[in-house]
Amino acid sequence: MTVENDPYRVLIDWLSLRGVDFQVMAHDEPSSRNDARCPEIGEQPSAKAVLVAIGARPAMVCVLKASDDLDLSKVDRLTGLNDASFVPESDLATFAPGCENGAIPALGCLFDLPTFADEGIRGDPRISFFAGSHRLSARVDRAAWERASGVKFGDLAADLATGTQRRRSRQSVDRATA
Repeated sequence: MTVENDPYRVLIDWLSLRGVDFQVMAHDEPSSRNDARCPEIGEQPSAKAVLVAIGARPAMVCVLKASDDLDLSKVDRLTGLNDASFVPESDLATFAPGCENGAIPALGCLFDLPTFADEGIRGDPRISFFAGSHRLSARVDRAAWERASGVKFGDLAADLATGTQRRRSRQSVDRATA
């Protein structure tokens, strides 16, 4: 399955055909492309999808909490290779037509690619991710998304400066300081 100029429709069809419950959230464009949280969802962490290349070719979609950064050295360890890189934004329009930069859905299968996710999202009962646009997100049951997409989990998020702690979602930080 490939996305052709209407990633939202392809995503909604894919979720519906596989029986994944979802809600579509319309929201104002975030002030920062790094802010993948939808205000309607409140403090629940959202997920972001990152297109990763091995060598010069897109090879996988990595999904992690919106507040985390992807550690490419961990992708290298996961794949057993040594040349993971971010797909340049200038190449996204060719590979994911209709998707805005930084807004690809968290389903590699829409792009004929495998999906890998950081262990950090595994504990979230629901996740939300962009639906090809910064103005539309899909909120799904994480376990149903996991079963339907065949996602593989691993340690992908960058560690904190100490190197010993995983990044926590803003919700976890807020709770810890409350």
